[in-house]
Amino acid sequence: MKKSPSPRISKLAAAILFAIALPGNSQTLDAVVVSASRTEQASFDAPGSIQSVNRDVIESAGPQINISEALAGVPGINVANRNNYSQDLQVSIRGFGSRAPFGVRGVRLLIDGIPQTLPDGQGQSSQFALTSADRIEVLKGPVSLLYGNAAGGVVQVFTRSAGDKPEFSAVGYAGSDDLYRSSLQYSEKKGPYGLVVDYAYMSSDGFRDYSKARRDHFNSKLEHVTEHGKTTFVANILKNDSEEPGSLTADEYASNPHQARSDNINQKFGKQFTQGMLGVSGDRKLNSNSQLDYRAYFGVRNLDNPLSCPNFTNCTSGTINRTGYSMIERTFYGAATSLTRRDAFNGIPVQYTGGIDLDYVIDKRTAKQNVAGIPTGDLGRDEDNIAYNTDAFVQSQWFFNEKYTGLLGARLSRVTLKVEDQFPVSGSNPDSSGRKTYTGISPVLGLTRHHSSSLNTYVQYGRGFETPTLNEVLYSPPGGSSANKFYSAIDPAKSNQIEIGFKWRPTASTKIDGALFAAKTKDDIVPDSVSTSGSTWQNADTFRQGVEISALALLSKSIVLRLAYTAIDAEYTSNGSASSSRVQDGKNMPGIPKYRIFGDLTWRSIGWTSKPNSAFSEAGIEIAATGKTWVDSSNIDTQADSYELLNLKASHHIKIGAGTLGFIARLDNIADTKYVGSVISDRENKFYYEPGAPRNWLLGLKYTVQM
Repeated sequence: MKKSPSPRISKLAAAILFAIALPGNSQTLDAVVVSASRTEQASFDAPGSIQSVNRDVIESAGPQINISEALAGVPGINVANRNNYSQDLQVSIRGFGSRAPFGVRGVRLLIDGIPQTLPDGQGQSSQFALTSADRIEVLKGPVSLLYGNAAGGVVQVFTRSAGDKPEFSAVGYAGSDDLYRSSLQYSEKKGPYGLVVDYAYMSSDGFRDYSKARRDHFNSKLEHVTEHGKTTFVANILKNDSEEPGSLTADEYASNPHQARSDNINQKFGKQFTQGMLGVSGDRKLNSNSQLDYRAYFGVRNLDNPLSCPNFTNCTSGTINRTGYSMIERTFYGAATSLTRRDAFNGIPVQYTGGIDLDYVIDKRTAKQNVAGIPTGDLGRDEDNIAYNTDAFVQSQWFFNEKYTGLLGARLSRVTLKVEDQFPVSGSNPDSSGRKTYTGISPVLGLTRHHSSSLNTYVQYGRGFETPTLNEVLYSPPGGSSANKFYSAIDPAKSNQIEIGFKWRPTASTKIDGALFAAKTKDDIVPDSVSTSGSTWQNADTFRQGVEISALALLSKSIVLRLAYTAIDAEYTSNGSASSSRVQDGKNMPGIPKYRIFGDLTWRSIGWTSKPNSAFSEAGIEIAATGKTWVDSSNIDTQADSYELLNLKASHHIKIGAGTLGFIARLDNIADTKYVGSVISDRENKFYYEPGAPRNWLLGLKYTVQM
């Protein structure tokens, strides 16, 4: 019998609901408009679970480096900050994406409608430019499956648009561990054109040994708006140079969580990359009932990654590993078009969207021997890793009457993964070439009942489709450098997902959203052996179920409360075709916290219904709690313990002539709690644990002037 969420947690969820639903005052919360479901509409009316984080939250949450800062208050999503700029954030939605040892898997990422997830389902969240972001939207549940391969959920960042007056802003932050963060931004609108240009810089020594990082980030957006539609051009360039301290064993973490692995220091493990993207997207009204949408993009990424020692085992003796310094030259591009039309069938109003997506990526991957961070000797690897997809989809909303709205859609995905090995074949270097095409259909259907102007309930069902990524087919079991060969035995994961939810506005100053969800996956893609030199993967059946609640309430004119709660059970239900004994029926899936709770109580001197166009102050307290997390599929090794963090924040804003000067301060983890920030599950040699940041401070200044 499947386990339900813990009764103790369920009682806590009920208590949160009761507290928030207490009668409030007559202050009105602004309506939130979202577009993650492909059409702009109020979040209250949007089908399924969609949360939006606005500019105020993004700015108050931290130095605007990682989305983990701003998304802490969104239920259902877990963004684990590795505190390691050589590895991307771990992003999972309702447990999808938790397997990723680096990068993002199982969650689709977009910037202003341009995909940051490649055709094979892998992506990087580091490309998000938060200093110029207007909002972040998170789409969860079955409706997200209409975004294609590996869409366990969708995270999309929208760059702000230029205002009516030219505006310049300069921001500077200083913080613990020699953190420095600055940004310069200019925006202007002239006639139908609006331009936003933003440059941001970050450097930090890190709280761990050997964890220095530097980033330069440029982001721009040019809009052209007419009565016929809008065209948006985006340009995004990120340069990263960072040291890699490595993950730790349980004993190493217990003795000194600030330490780095000696091998990493000696051989200069790290990551240097430059990634750039150009994109255009737009819509054009064909007539009063039809609209054409389109996008096209092109990008490159050059990566140098010293990731292994000359000796594969311990950096001191033995055979030489000639693939320890990995170099990738990536080119990616794509295009899409869709038609949205409002019509009627048998007297029932319908809005439907149909479209085609085409995406392509090629990684020219080479490698040499890594000697103290320098690529040395002859090539030990030379291959092209290629992925491309051709997808078609249709999505429709049916407005049966004032009480019921239906959702019906489907997506056909065809994804090809291919490796073309250019390296000379020999006894120790077999041909690693291979190719496999995966095809899947993802249907989605749902029904929303509009009980009143303050309450909507809905139910949705969807069937998901997820291929392995290129990195997950490059190595055949049992792993290691000798197993560099295309692995075609991994099947695509196919999930059946269901969600039952509600959106309730008990007063004009209170919002509450909640959902129960479950997902049963056949041939889920799970770890077999995870290492820095060649991870291998396998299929197993899994089951996830849980509950999530979010609430926002004005407790008075000047005090606002945000709460978010997630509880999830995730387990293996069959070892499927898994060859590894670590995956067993009934074991808990690793990398998924049992629960997450976030609370934010913030005071604003001028109140929350007034526009902040004069001097004002804010102060708040945040509480974040995370449950225990399994680190290995066999459930043998020590779990990462649950923990609670307490944060304080404050700001003061004053008018100086035509400009505004803001003073910002944060004190995070004020109790100096020792905790595991993220885990790399099923890691060889039991290097599972990545420590969270100790007590740390942040001070900032922001000057904005309209000209």
